[in-house]
Amino acid sequence: SVMAVCDGERHVLLPPARDYKRALDGDQGPNTGGMGAFSPATRVSEAVEREVSERIVRPLLRAMAERRAPFRGLLYCGLMIGAKGVRVVEFNVRFGDPETQVVLPLVTGSLSALLASAASGGLRPDAVGRAPGAVVAVALVDEGYPDHVLASGRIEGLDTLAEGDLEVVHAATRREGQAWRVGGGRAAYVVAHAATPVEARRLAYAAVDRLGGHGWRCRRDIAAAPGGDATALDREADLGRMR
Repeated sequence: SVMAVCDGERHVLLPPARDYKRALDGDQGPNTGGMGAFSPATRVSEAVEREVSERIVRPLLRAMAERRAPFRGLLYCGLMIGAKGVRVVEFNVRFGDPETQVVLPLVTGSLSALLASAASGGLRPDAVGRAPGAVVAVALVDEGYPDHVLASGRIEGLDTLAEGDLEVVHAATRREGQAWRVGGGRAAYVVAHAATPVEARRLAYAAVDRLGGHGWRCRRDIAAAPGGDATALDREADLGRMR
């Protein structure tokens, strides 16, 4: 997923992300809105980002302007990368979920200034920069998500996680005593920021392992390299930067 802030003519790409749609480990089970994500996406090198800008975003903005409907806003590009390069799966005109949870911690400067400049038609690319490191988000979901949401679970210990390089993003929870009731499919996200993808993943799952309650679950392979080798993700990230 690559998100572009656009002012009708120009654009700025935010850090790329990868999300996980399938409900179960190993990309098994039904499709969901997103079981977790990490950023920066290891397969999106600087060369791939240039391709996204030149072959996808700029032609789209040019075509919209030619139709007298210039696009100002957030363009979400859902992509697949294969042997023939980058292909578009979908466009949206909103921030992606759960990609935004891992992208925004890597955006430095003033996001509000960037968005305001895009809305006014005078994009300020220098309003933001990119922070080093990697971010991993693990979705805590109803045990029956996505097909049979029961909304009867409880997550205990979420309040103890928001410290240091950890934060919790609530989506469908409500307070119940010292716990949080699961009120919908994707209840909350545990988000970790660290120097490397592997360390961010370790930090996120160590936090998840501190939680209690019942009626909720998560995938255990978010940000793991294919085959479950988490350390390979750092090697893949290094290769992506070298490309």
